[in-house]
Amino acid sequence: IKEYRTTHCMSMDVFSDRSGISKSYISMLEKNKDGRGNPIAPSLETINKVAKCMGMSFNDLFNLLDPDQKITINTEPVVGKSSCFSHEEEQIIYAYRICSDDQKDMICRMLGVRRETSYSSTRIDTYSANSG
Repeated sequence: IKEYRTTHCMSMDVFSDRSGISKSYISMLEKNKDGRGNPIAPSLETINKVAKCMGMSFNDLFNLLDPDQKITINTEPVVGKSSCFSHEEEQIIYAYRICSDDQKDMICRMLGVRRETSYSSTRIDTYSANSG
């Protein structure tokens, strides 16, 4: 983000206004550290906001991320929905399903889950928490 801002002579204020992300969080994203010095895990929504602000697609920005970068997916259930998934979760699942195998592997690494694939008449992707 900082490289983009510098190249485009864009202040943090302007990037914040255009992206809808607070200046303090932009600073954390640029440093990849929170206020206590711990690594941060931006949400898919944040990555999408940054991509839009930078005039690029989510996939293009996502592919530029460090493969070990952790990301956060909002897993809060939505009350009153007939589905067990929120609209956002359904969009994430759909987006994941259309990803290439390399992109799926990157997503799983960022989430800290191990991707296990099994094949039958159709392909099934299952996940388990990394144990190490």
